[in-house]
Amino acid sequence: MLRLTGGLAQREAASASYRMICPAAWGDDLALPAIALSGGPTVIAGGQGLMLLAADGVATAHPDPLAAGPSSDLARLGEQVFALRTRAGMSELLAVDASHVTLVFSDSAPWSSLAATDDSIGLQRLEDGRLEQLRLAADGTQLGRESAPAPLNATFVSARATGRELYALVGTAFGRELGRIEAERFQPLAAAEATIAGPVELGDGRLLVAIDSIVSELADGDRPLRPLADLPPVSCLARTGADAYACTREGVIALDGDAVGAELFQLARLQPPDLARVAEEQRALCGLQWEHFRFELLTIGIDVQADDAADDHARRAGESADAAAADGGEVPALRDPGCDCRAAPGAPRAAGGAWWILLAVAAGLRCRQRARSRSLSRGVTRPR
Repeated sequence: MLRLTGGLAQREAASASYRMICPAAWGDDLALPAIALSGGPTVIAGGQGLMLLAADGVATAHPDPLAAGPSSDLARLGEQVFALRTRAGMSELLAVDASHVTLVFSDSAPWSSLAATDDSIGLQRLEDGRLEQLRLAADGTQLGRESAPAPLNATFVSARATGRELYALVGTAFGRELGRIEAERFQPLAAAEATIAGPVELGDGRLLVAIDSIVSELADGDRPLRPLADLPPVSCLARTGADAYACTREGVIALDGDAVGAELFQLARLQPPDLARVAEEQRALCGLQWEHFRFELLTIGIDVQADDAADDHARRAGESADAAAADGGEVPALRDPGCDCRAAPGAPRAAGGAWWILLAVAAGLRCRQRARSRSLSRGVTRPR
């Protein structure tokens, strides 16, 4: 499963092709955060409540009454999926599976963004000129709390994570800053004029970020970023399991090992939505959403194929994408806050035009996006 700026792309069970799932299929106008449950359906943070997207492409409301109401973010800790929402003035963290939703943490503080490392959940918010971070165990137990003055003219914060560390992407009046929230200090690691994707950790332990679409190696301390000349411009960086990937103008490529640069997904091979899988009253809207997304692709020179045939190249790409499939995220998400699988509430639309078709790969390709109130750049969205 991939998260696009125009919806989701789901691999067809009988072929190697991917088919568009329009937002109208779950009753919305926007592409929203989505994460695949382990061995089950994909959870979507729908505008009216959590939705479940089955393998046949049909979306239904989550059966638990506690799932009602909009969520702003999704993340995965191990095999467990979590949703963040605000209800009746309280921030709530929900544990989600295919049949039940459980409240694990609530707070009167307005937490706005969610991410997870290998062993903890991170909540972040920006309030009164300060960055706040709360670390939780899977059962909601508080593990730690950090606070620091925000960068000058900060407007939002979006939580990011690798397996080992939590990071904060801060939007300001001057651009974007990526760093860590420490005791009474925001430790900046990278800055950009428009977008920062990542960080993503490779199998050899290196950290990559994309600064205004240019992939670089991230190092702590005084060492400068080192651009990687052999990679194209990208709009998201994320990983799922052992596989790291990036969103390019044309689709998704691998980042790890000997397969660096190998195509995992091509936008040109995306199939139109199957309207028979959409509620009758939503079919006209779904058709319009597809045509709008297809037009956006055409403006950057990508002509989506109309047939379902998949050649050997497409089949190999589909199998590779399945092996990497999706956090959010993420789902990568080209959220700018970046393309890393998660979207930040209230973030402005990124400048730069239509080539940001790849916002983030979601559900199967994990990506850290993420939220409904935030406008995303055009195209495919983290995986968080």
